[in-house]
Amino acid sequence: MDVIYLEKPSIKRQQDAIKYIGELRENNLPYSGTGYLERYINEYQLWLKLLKKYESPLTCPNDVCPGFTYFLIRKNDNKIIGMINIRTKLIDKVRLHGGNIGYSIRPSEQHKGYGKRILKLGLDKCKEIGMNTLTIVTNSENIASSKIIESCNGIMIDSVPSIEYNKQDDIIYQVILKKGC
Repeated sequence: MDVIYLEKPSIKRQQDAIKYIGELRENNLPYSGTGYLERYINEYQLWLKLLKKYESPLTCPNDVCPGFTYFLIRKNDNKIIGMINIRTKLIDKVRLHGGNIGYSIRPSEQHKGYGKRILKLGLDKCKEIGMNTLTIVTNSENIASSKIIESCNGIMIDSVPSIEYNKQDDIIYQVILKKGC
């Protein structure tokens, strides 16, 4: 099994991060867990500064959830294979349509088990910072994501009309961080 780890974004990862977003864009996939990188693709250094600002509720703007963004790095080729955003406090819109964790796997690396592994690493980070009960939201058509969340003890608690996808629902899961994934 590949050795993988979470790493905070830095300037040294700029080119791979841009390629990552490009791969999501080319495959018409959502930018889940990217900490808004797609909005700052041409202003990477500004994005890094914003991530730092978002880490603290004291410096985070009121319309953004405070939290942490990480790259999932595969050690053997030093490549970004995923991204995860851990939101420590939720604003109303994100409570129902995003939750505490958003993540994505690079399209060329999907269906290799990295989804469950990035979520597990993200849940471990949540435990480290004292988060006990989390909300994780996925789209009703993303069966793979639902299975991953359920395999990490996620329990479906609600379904609401999606604000991003026409004629689909967002499925809301609750994860209590007492059990392993």
